Amino acid sequence: MNRIIKACFLAVVIAAPTVIALLQMRNTVVDAPIVAFTLGFDYFSLVFPLLAVAVYVVGFSSKLSHGWISSVRTRTDIGAYLTREALRNAAMSFAVFFAAVMLLAVVAFGVLPVIGAIPNFSPEVLSDEAVRTLTMEYSTFTQLAQASVWLYAVVYAAWVGVWGAVFSTLAFVTLLFTGNRLVAFFLPIVLYWVENIVLSLAGLEVYRAVTSAFPFSITQQPIGFAAVPLVWWFVAAGLLEFLVVRRRFETAALT
Repeated sequence: MNRIIKACFLAVVIAAPTVIALLQMRNTVVDAPIVAFTLGFDYFSLVFPLLAVAVYVVGFSSKLSHGWISSVRTRTDIGAYLTREALRNAAMSFAVFFAAVMLLAVVAFGVLPVIGAIPNFSPEVLSDEAVRTLTMEYSTFTQLAQASVWLYAVVYAAWVGVWGAVFSTLAFVTLLFTGNRLVAFFLPIVLYWVENIVLSLAGLEVYRAVTSAFPFSITQQPIGFAAVPLVWWFVAAGLLEFLVVRRRFETAALT
């Protein structure tokens, strides 16, 4: 039953951006596939870190609360076990959000224009060149559409997947370090929004995590700018991981 519930949840997460985009199109003028594509992130971006945590960390946390780690420690090397779990957590989050963005891209760039859901891109006038022209200056990462819209879709999907992995990793190591489920679950989204508010007030919107992951609210920036916020999020996750390793997993939080 738990596996069925988890599978249904993951399916909902993967489908969410596409469903949001289709609902938003009912009240929005959509004159290009890229517009339909970006609509899928209007609400998704608000809770993105929370969804990233829910993909794997929430389920893993139940093992801690039921003494699973204590029993594992007697059968195998706890460091190797937790490393495998950490990698599985990051890979799962990456895969889920990569799939979510790619599904939306297939619908926005492949399906909607062909079925005539985007007036200016009916089958009679649809062309790769037209799609590329309207896409490549839209936002950060869309520069890649100059080569191919699908190159943009794959790279951007991977980028969102990386951010999902970062948020879930931060929650994972926070859980190991503190043993507190609520702190681990909500720390990423709290930091996400605190950073958003602080940098917005400082006039540094381009360096926000939300802008890096979903760069549709600002003018197009060099792709390298999007990597800047990722650096300090990696540092935060890396620092916590260092502290966990230093304690050699011998902490009351794991008993």
